[in-house]
Amino acid sequence: MKFMKNYTVVMMKCILLTFCFLCFQTVHGQNGTTFGKDFWLSYGRNVGVVNGNYGKGGILELIFQIRFVATENTTVNLEFTNNSALNSSVNVSAGQVYTKTLTPDEMIAVHSNGGRSNTSLHITSSRDISLYIVNMSQASNDASGIMPLDNLGTDYYHLSYTSPAAGIEQDGCLIIATEDGTAVYMNGTQLTTLKKGDVYAYYPDDVPELTGYHFTASKPVAYFATNSCALIPKGVEACDCLFQQLAPVSSWGKNFLVPVTSRGKDRVRIVASENGTEVKLSGGTIVGGNYTPGSGSVILNAGQFVELEVKQEENGCFVSANKPVAVNSYLMGSKNFIPYSGDPAMAMVPPFEQTIPRVVMAPFAQSTTSLVTEHYAIIITPTATKTATTVSIGGGGEQALSGGKWVDNPSSGYSYYTMPLTNPSATYVFNNTEGLTAMGYGLGSYESYYYLAGSGSRRLDVDFYVNEIHYAEIDGKQFCLDRYEIRADVKYTMHSAPGHLKWAIDGIDESAATDKILWDKILAPGEHTITMTVKDEYGDIKTLSTTFTVLGHPNIEIDDLEVCKGGNIEFKLKNPSSQTTYQWFADDTYGNKLGEGLTFKPATAPDPGVHHYYIKAGDAGCDSEGSVKLTVGQPPSVTAMDDLSICFGQEAKLEVKASDGDLKWTLNGSAISNTTFKPAAGSANEYTVTASKQGCADASDKVTVTAITASLQGVATLRTNSSHD
Repeated sequence: MKFMKNYTVVMMKCILLTFCFLCFQTVHGQNGTTFGKDFWLSYGRNVGVVNGNYGKGGILELIFQIRFVATENTTVNLEFTNNSALNSSVNVSAGQVYTKTLTPDEMIAVHSNGGRSNTSLHITSSRDISLYIVNMSQASNDASGIMPLDNLGTDYYHLSYTSPAAGIEQDGCLIIATEDGTAVYMNGTQLTTLKKGDVYAYYPDDVPELTGYHFTASKPVAYFATNSCALIPKGVEACDCLFQQLAPVSSWGKNFLVPVTSRGKDRVRIVASENGTEVKLSGGTIVGGNYTPGSGSVILNAGQFVELEVKQEENGCFVSANKPVAVNSYLMGSKNFIPYSGDPAMAMVPPFEQTIPRVVMAPFAQSTTSLVTEHYAIIITPTATKTATTVSIGGGGEQALSGGKWVDNPSSGYSYYTMPLTNPSATYVFNNTEGLTAMGYGLGSYESYYYLAGSGSRRLDVDFYVNEIHYAEIDGKQFCLDRYEIRADVKYTMHSAPGHLKWAIDGIDESAATDKILWDKILAPGEHTITMTVKDEYGDIKTLSTTFTVLGHPNIEIDDLEVCKGGNIEFKLKNPSSQTTYQWFADDTYGNKLGEGLTFKPATAPDPGVHHYYIKAGDAGCDSEGSVKLTVGQPPSVTAMDDLSICFGQEAKLEVKASDGDLKWTLNGSAISNTTFKPAAGSANEYTVTASKQGCADASDKVTVTAITASLQGVATLRTNSSHD
């Protein structure tokens, strides 16, 4: 039952929180995504239940569900750490959303009392899956996405809200060990030591809330905030449970856009992990928390928080900090609104540093009568690329977002869009290659839900970049470059001894790069794995890796071509690949495409002169570019001198009246090297001059040279003189 709520209102939520991270052809859960193969979880309190009897006639009957979505056919194994007889496996098809409701016997994985137990649930999968769990009671429900093992940490700050009464309605947490010998501390004081699979539940009777409490562990743990029933804000009806797996400090960010839901106002809490954290706020009104006012900002020390109320007319709240912070957004109780609608719910707000290219989610999938009637997705993306965001509904084609409007937040350079999810049985796939995050919520009479639907969960306290791309983002991608620049980004103090920063490629140490923050490497075509190992000042070692493929550039071999105007023009590639697409262009901007194929003929005969054509070869996403030169010439031409008659003994000189091309003289087919000569007496020879150009047919003309003897010359003279008598 709810605190000060109409007890006749009974409802069971079945929130379908499907979300996933899909990048290029392959999904890799080990590098900061919501997908993975290894998960640890447990359930916490819900309102009115203190001493167990879940589903067995206790104060309230509760329903606990586990849901996962697969992108490949996979086998999922459920292992109950203290009772192997309950273990089971299920085969899940690609694209299937599978729901399992815990039986009363399986509810050993639910913790209503404080202290240590060995009743966690370990879920493994042969392929990457996205996993979430639902904690449902009568009119008090919540759900949480589950982070894979590789994204867990050792350093957490609690972030929740105040419970109205100790004992029954309490704030608390669950801590699950993933390795033996895990020491757990609260504010520096050791609470317990856990074995692998152990759960430590903490519900202090004398503490209304744990926000700002610092929980650490010697080895990675899963951390859940589990508030049985919270009033938001304090004293305003009605209460709901809050149940959320929290992110470790290592994945916190510095920049956030907090959207405002359609209710018109929400609460926001921001908690710091380091002293002297300056949080700048653009939007929102400070209404509570531990803070020291500053000029346009607040200064928080480790564990302190500030609470804001953000209204719709403010276009969201831009939160910017000089050190990593965690931000939660809260739906408020129904009696903050007229007409009454919704109740408290809590969702982590993802930082800009955790954007991803695709989110898959679905609205509330009801199996019983539900009071939740409105379902929404909030998409957050850079303003500059917001119009590139698309959605595919129920397996249909990509289309623009609809049913809402973009809200621009100029202070942050980000925008958000609230889209109604009107088909309760459809899957909604949101895409933006430039990056987005997504949150989802639903509203009804005295009921609501709010959750982080999709974002990255990569470590941000230590990471590395390849060509200034985050290592988690390049995992599984393909590149065409030869040289790669690798840069470490470590935000804590490394060990003072040599070897505190090591690098390896494909399992082989890069000794020359040891302790280097920035270095580069030439990589041959093929798959490569880059691994970074960092030792901090306390000797703890963190290892990060990414795997990507270097593609070989396709070969472009082609000879320049010289032709005569009107001649045959055809370019042919040498040694082309059948796996490569060759495209031909008219200019080096590759905007005017002329054709495709292994050969190319211009559609229009080019004018005489020098022409260039440009080739782009694409091979599985890796392009090469080249060019070829075409020289088009005018046909050769030649006009020889007039026929020539000279006296014997005089010199003859072969000349042309006009020509275009390279000239060559021949006599009876034999080349003449000397065109100035004295012909033999009484000779009459025909000489040929030929003009040639490469690629063109020759042009020729002829001239006859006659040598006249002296006697004949005298007769001619006499006859000439007699004609005048």
